[in-house]
Amino acid sequence: MMPIHHSQPNTTASPYTLTVNASKFSPGDNIRVTVSGSGHFEGFLIEARDASNPDGPAVGSFTLVDHAISQ
Repeated sequence: MMPIHHSQPNTTASPYTLTVNASKFSPGDNIRVTVSGSGHFEGFLIEARDASNPDGPAVGSFTLVDHAISQ
């Protein structure tokens, strides 16, 4: 994944937090992922990966919950 927002990568600790509503799931389950923090950000890229094969392909898909606050 490569961002195209023309900002420089952050080199310090992230001021943002990812939270999920479940740590275990079965195929077909939905997990809510929330990005939160203080301050402005240009955007985010996110992929789900198999914990037993983190270098493998991305798995699953993401759906926007509210198009008014995400895109």
